[in-house]
Amino acid sequence: MTATRCSFQTIFAGAGTALAVFSLSAGAFAQGQSQTNRGGVSALVLDRSNPPETLNLPDNVKAGIEDVWLLSAKNGDRRVLDEIVTELVSPRDSVAFTAQTNHLAEQELEVAVRSKAFTRLAYIANRSTVREIASFLADTTHPPQKPTDLRYVSYAEMAADALTQMVTNAPPTTNFSAQDKIRAWQRWWEQNKDKYP
Repeated sequence: MTATRCSFQTIFAGAGTALAVFSLSAGAFAQGQSQTNRGGVSALVLDRSNPPETLNLPDNVKAGIEDVWLLSAKNGDRRVLDEIVTELVSPRDSVAFTAQTNHLAEQELEVAVRSKAFTRLAYIANRSTVREIASFLADTTHPPQKPTDLRYVSYAEMAADALTQMVTNAPPTTNFSAQDKIRAWQRWWEQNKDKYP
């Protein structure tokens, strides 16, 4: 495989070692390969279709890999974008869900995967995902509220927050209550849904 461009990001630097991610623009990462050169630099090469939380690595390393993974989607990697959309619309079918070994709290895991997908899609801000996000604007009863919740955030509110970061003609919702913000976004969607495939 020949790559025309290679980007490099250091994720973690320790005493004499560094863990890095190389992103080749011309092809897929090979999952789980790790190499160390003579200088003691380790390179972790990843499969782009797998979300960072599926890796058995320290959290600070996963955070850096998350940045590279999301940047890949932001720059047009459709496989990553499709996986994140799956996390949103069908979390139980996503790699992020199925890779987890503890499914005792499946409902909580489903909520966590979907909630993270809202955040990821807001960052990527791909126009093609607006319709999927907007489909949650009517869901004000999920996820189920728990007695320990200090502040309940519905999927509808998560969708409104994500759309605020994604579209250029967002309705003004500063200082709105959660219900008013959701209603404003529902009206916006009714007026603009034909603009999004």
